[in-house]
Amino acid sequence: MTSPCRAPYWLLAQQHVQALRANEALNQSLEERLAQREAQLRVSFEATRALEADRSALAERARIMRDLHDGVGAQLLTAIAEVEDGRADPDRIRDTLTACLDDLRLAVDSLEPHDNYLTTILGTLRYRLAPRLARAGLTMQWDVEEVNPMSWLDPTRTLHLLRILQEAIANVLRHAQATTLLIRLARRPDGVLVEVRDNGRGFNPDASPGPGHGLRNLRQRAAQLGARLTLTSSPEGTSVTLLLPN
Repeated sequence: MTSPCRAPYWLLAQQHVQALRANEALNQSLEERLAQREAQLRVSFEATRALEADRSALAERARIMRDLHDGVGAQLLTAIAEVEDGRADPDRIRDTLTACLDDLRLAVDSLEPHDNYLTTILGTLRYRLAPRLARAGLTMQWDVEEVNPMSWLDPTRTLHLLRILQEAIANVLRHAQATTLLIRLARRPDGVLVEVRDNGRGFNPDASPGPGHGLRNLRQRAAQLGARLTLTSSPEGTSVTLLLPN
């Protein structure tokens, strides 16, 4: 005879199964709610990241526009004033307009998608410069290795890099009386080396105020990149090297 204080075994087993099922249903409900919450968080994160990217791009464009206004705008205003005053020298006006066009192209190129590849940036610069170098009688030598993408190479730093190379090459065209211009990109254990080298007459940076002032500008831009800039010059030519962080 079964004791009234003790439930039958089958009843206990049934209650246990029901408790397990209830627990499983609760766990499934919690998992579903957690998955929904994770999906909502992912959507929110992606939206926030896209918004930050848009803000960053707008800030870059605004900064470059200010740079163009202060640089290209000032040069154009000077050229217009000289024309209006009758003091315009055709060669000087041509050089001013050429410099303005180069600045505009650099700004556009810095905003073009390059996936942080330095070889793509240098390839675009080569395309831009080839006709000008050919007109000046300069033979371009191209020695470029493939390097890994540089995550830090955003539009601002890209523009700094392009302006350094532009200034170095412009100095070759203005002063060096060179016949060849080498652009080199090479991997180094401590970074990536970019070099502009010519076979011109060279100069003394300490004794020449023109190139010396330009060198200060180059060093300031290099500092913005976290890079080390080195200039060597002799009667056999000049080399401007930039060691970029990996």
